[in-house]
Amino acid sequence: VNSHNMQYLNLAFTGGYRFNEYLRLGLGMGARYYVNNAAVRDTDNKFGIPLYVNARGNFISAYNRDGVPFWSLNVGGITNEGFFASPTLGYSFGGLRNNLQVGLSYTITTFQNYRKSNVAYSYFALKVGYEF
Repeated sequence: VNSHNMQYLNLAFTGGYRFNEYLRLGLGMGARYYVNNAAVRDTDNKFGIPLYVNARGNFISAYNRDGVPFWSLNVGGITNEGFFASPTLGYSFGGLRNNLQVGLSYTITTFQNYRKSNVAYSYFALKVGYEF
């Protein structure tokens, strides 16, 4: 409210280990392209690289189901910016493997704004992914 928007596109890959159907841990990296944010960030650089750790799990068993709700948490940093944390709640369509995932995420991140001060910026995002 009463602030500028910061639009971006993000493509990320997370690799990890599945301990059981309720817990997966991994590392991820991505590529972020800022569409229109000159009024928010203090840089002309339109690219960032998120590096993060990820924890994810199902709320219920995925056996004998075509889909299950899941939770996820990414915590890390973005090059030329700072820290970010991003919890997600979503739904996984499919069985135990090869799933389409859709989630709603809330992210808080820190960076230097156009006034040369460090700020925390938060936003909601729609995440779409594929698990194989």
